[in-house]
Amino acid sequence: MPQRCGLRHHPDVLLVFRADDYFRLRDRLASAGCHVPVTPAITPATHSDRIRRFARFGNATVPDDLARRPEAARNDPGQAHRAGVAHATALARRLLEAEAPGLHYLTLNRPTTALEIHRSLPLPARADGASGTKASRGTARPSGTQA
Repeated sequence: MPQRCGLRHHPDVLLVFRADDYFRLRDRLASAGCHVPVTPAITPATHSDRIRRFARFGNATVPDDLARRPEAARNDPGQAHRAGVAHATALARRLLEAEAPGLHYLTLNRPTTALEIHRSLPLPARADGASGTKASRGTARPSGTQA
């Protein structure tokens, strides 16, 4: 990957479990004069072992309280699913409200979970009556933003 903004590696997509992690990177890049967008990647934490393993690949940290939720609900997969979706939905909403350039859903072969999150977001309606997002390779962007 070519150098961007004077960095050896510039993440185009950043896996996050906390919005503040994304905001810190975005602000650090902007203060260095780098205005290349970084799209936050979100995934619902519905299985603690799977999400920790996946986070290691993305060099992300799973907050302990988030990792404990699926463990606490191990006898009730439905509860673990709902808790993971609720956290990811709140995270996505906060990121979009703070003008993240879009969202990248990491589905872990569970695309219906990503659809649950996406459909719960207050995305703006488009003038032509379409859905209000542009989708490209798993990335949803609010209307009016560039891919």
